[in-house]
Amino acid sequence: YEGKVPLFYWPYMVIPLDRDDENVFSLPAFGYSEREGYYMKNTFNYYLNSKSYGHLYLDLYTRLGLGIGARHFYDLDRYGKGSIYLYGVPTSESPVFKSAFSHQWTRGAWDFVTTTSYENWWAKRQLSSDNRLKLSLPKISAEASFVYKENPAA
Repeated sequence: YEGKVPLFYWPYMVIPLDRDDENVFSLPAFGYSEREGYYMKNTFNYYLNSKSYGHLYLDLYTRLGLGIGARHFYDLDRYGKGSIYLYGVPTSESPVFKSAFSHQWTRGAWDFVTTTSYENWWAKRQLSSDNRLKLSLPKISAEASFVYKENPAA
């Protein structure tokens, strides 16, 4: 400094390492795989409020084309919280699609958790659902679960 006038600026970039969902900026990932070819995977984070935020995906593949998707996180207070995920490559010759839904609801002694996903990616086609309901009382607890998995290619 010469008085209050800076004589030299040193540029710098700060990348917080705490929580990814609060950051608006993410660096793209570059790489190569046998099926996808060379790729560039981009994630754009958005934040509407503390109960509604997520990620938008825009990926470029040399063998598949353009991949697009989104993962949205929500919190509905007394109705629970969870996430919704959709991703696909519409320009691919073979179907490429992934989706997932997860939700957790707690009310008093009751706790319900569900996770469902569908994947149609290359030769892999799979549907899975895991649902659990739990009751916790001071002297007794009970849990019921339903798990479904379908993998016709296996």
